[in-house]
Parts: sequence; C-alpha cells; structure tokens
Amino acid sequence: MKFGTVYQEALRREEYPQQWVESAISYKKLKKCIKSVQQELTSLGLDRATLEALWQHAGLSTTGNNADRLLQYQFLDDSKAKFIPKLTIALDPCDGSPMDAWLTTDTRTALLKLGKQNREAQSQVTTESSATSENQETVFEPLDMAAQKCRDCAVEQVETIEVPLTSDSEFFQILRNELKALEALQESERSEITREIEQLGEELQVLKMSEKKQSKAELNYWREIFRLYIENQIFVSNSEHDAGIRPAKTAASHLQQFSREIAALPHSHKSTGRKMNREQFVALDRFLSINTTLLRLLSYQELNRTALSKIMKKFDKRTALHAQTTLLAPMQKRPAMTRDLARATIYTISNNLLTIIPQVDDYSCPVCSELAYKPVRLRCSHLYCIRCVVRLQRDNKDECPMCRQKVVLQATEENVDKKMQKFLKDNFPNEAKAKQRDNEHQAGVDVFGEDYNHGKCTVM
Repeated sequence: MKFGTVYQEALRREEYPQQWVESAISYKKLKKCIKSVQQELTSLGLDRATLEALWQHAGLSTTGNNADRLLQYQFLDDSKAKFIPKLTIALDPCDGSPMDAWLTTDTRTALLKLGKQNREAQSQVTTESSATSENQETVFEPLDMAAQKCRDCAVEQVETIEVPLTSDSEFFQILRNELKALEALQESERSEITREIEQLGEELQVLKMSEKKQSKAELNYWREIFRLYIENQIFVSNSEHDAGIRPAKTAASHLQQFSREIAALPHSHKSTGRKMNREQFVALDRFLSINTTLLRLLSYQELNRTALSKIMKKFDKRTALHAQTTLLAPMQKRPAMTRDLARATIYTISNNLLTIIPQVDDYSCPVCSELAYKPVRLRCSHLYCIRCVVRLQRDNKDECPMCRQKVVLQATEENVDKKMQKFLKDNFPNEAKAKQRDNEHQAGVDVFGEDYNHGKCTVM
C-alpha cells in the first residue's frame, strides 16, 4: 500500500483532533507540487537523467567545500521573505557549456541560452557613458572562436548561471509553513499539558500538608502510583540496552502496563477500611490523561516526521535535485520534528509532581538498600543508616563505602542527622517503624546471639 494512503488512514485511525489532522503535513498536496517541479525542469532540458549526469560530473567540489561545487542547489531562507531554492550550474568559459557534463543537444541549447541571458544581464551598466549602447544588439562570438580565445588564455575563469525555477519554491514554501503550523500546535499542547501538571501538583501539595489520617493514607496511595510510574519508564528508558526516548508504540505498551498495575492497587486504606476520596480518583484520571495526551502527541509527531522524510525522498527521486543533502537534516532538527517534547514533559512531571511525594528508594542506605533510618551523615556528607555504620565501626572499617575517605571511625551520636530523621519519620512512617524494629532486633542479636527473639518472652 502506498504511503500516502497509509498516512491518511493513520491520521483517521488514531482519532486525532480535527485541528491536528488539518495541521499535519499535506503529503498528497506536496506530491502534486513535485510533479510540477518535474515538468518545469523537463521544459528546461533538465530531466532526471540529465540532472543525475550533471551531479555525477559537475556536482563534486575539487576543494572539498560544498560552496565550490560546479553544480549547486541552494536555499535562501529568510523568515521575512519567501523560501527560494536556487539551482546554479557552472559553465565552461570556452564554449558556454556545463562543465564536464555529457548532455543532450536540447539540454545544452537550453543552458547555453540561459548563459547568454546571464551574460546580457551582467553586461548592462548604469553609467551615463554606456547608456547609448543599451539599444544596440548584443553580439556573441561563435563558440569555436570563444574556444580559441580560451585556449590562448593563461587562466580560465568559470562562469555560473542560475536556472530560474518557481514550482520548487512553492513546494518548499508549503513545507516550511506546515512545519511552522506544527510547531505552533505542539507548543499549544505542551502549554496545556504543563498547566495540567501544575494544577495536579497544587492539589498534591494540599494533600501533603493535611494532618488527617485519611490524607496520609491517600498520600501513600500516590506514593505507590509514582513508584510504579518510575519503574515502568513509560516515555524515557534508563536501561543500558535501549536508553533514551521510547518510540510511541513502545511507550503505549508501557503505559498500558502502568494502567493495569494501578487498577490492581487496593483502593481502601488497611487501617481505616475507608475508600480513597473521590477527589483523588479524579486527580488520578487527570494524571493518566496527561500521559495519554503526551503519547498521542508523540505518535502524531512520529507520523509527521515519517511523512517529511518520505516526501523529501520522493522529491529527490523524481527531480534529482538532491535537496535532502542540504535541507532534510535542518528540517528534522526543528521543534516539530525533534523528540524533545517527551523529555521536557517528563522533566516537568518529575519537578512538579514526583518531588512532592518522595520515594523510599531516594533515601535508602547504600549498604543495606533499606530506608536510612536513623540516618548518620559522615564527615564526607554521605548518609547511611545507623545500623550499617555500627557494623562498619565494629569491623574496624574506616573508609566510606561511597568515596573511600577515612571518616567512618570518627562518627559518633552527633553525626545523626536529626532533621533528616524527622523528614524520614514524617514521610515514611511505616518504613521508619519497620527499620527501627529491625535495628533493635539486630542489636539484640549482637548481644545475645542468633537465638535472640526480640519482642517475645521465652520461659526456659
């Protein structure tokens, strides 16, 4: 199936908003423009085969600098003016023919005519002394005479002509305008997503500041949601084998997995038995909607990026103007085509949402990988749970496991970070209690041996 058909079906199948569909790259319209470019080039004797011969023989620079190529297809892109491509061909000063190209008679005649017109324009002067000669017929020497003179010259100067094209200007003007429209649409959607994220962040801040027992339960519910969100790495992978922005199809699979895991979470608090507040379910729907919208934007962006690549490839295939070499890379770096949207949105989510409700893993002890409670901050600033520091001291290990500075044996009760201890107790009450019980049990084991059973009285 042709890409144009697949492209239109994809736009309909994904049920994008009508504004998105109207702003998408108009693949079929651009294909018609390519046909016009072909016809115009053919009328100048520059069909595809002829241009390929020109590129082969005259399109390479002897100095390695593209600006020195004898055949160039350039783009003058002024934001205040029209987008104007320019095809320049170098002529042999001896006979006025294209340099080193084997061309048909019709093509050679057309280019010679353009060369004469170019020389006529350059020979016109505006000084008063030459005004009387403006109406005189311009006389060109026969090609064989020009060639003889050229052979007598010590230095040959290459002449260039610009081939006047208009249909390709229309093609690239349409394409540039559509890229601008895509960028405006993307910026509008990004602003809306950011607004939704900020509003959700404000609601979570209110929930966090509440002293109600129900609010604490709901806060733990959100902590579990964010833990699953981080683990699923929906849009950006941190794995070594596929690090970076995920393709939309892969991101969709991870988002579905995340949604299933959320649905499996208990919706009532164990201690109170009460269901989560309806407002929290509304907030959760908003969070899922944010991610769904981002996924649709990524899918839409990928579709347009493919359309851009396909239409540029078709342009070069039909016209042999080699526009991709000059233009495709800069176009793909424009905001509408890059994959920075996902990274920027995830950064906003991390800063505005995930930091409100901290995760246990962010405050775990590097040695035991459990909550660093009671937290001991060594002189090197690294933080460990008190139990692991006691063990290191008991084994006479003075080096910090993180930076290898000799600071462990210097640690005392004064190294306990009281402020961090309160933070951990307030934000992770269940984990802090469990860690405290485990510390007390391990301390009993140290004194009474492995048979110590903390919390139970055994009658011998």
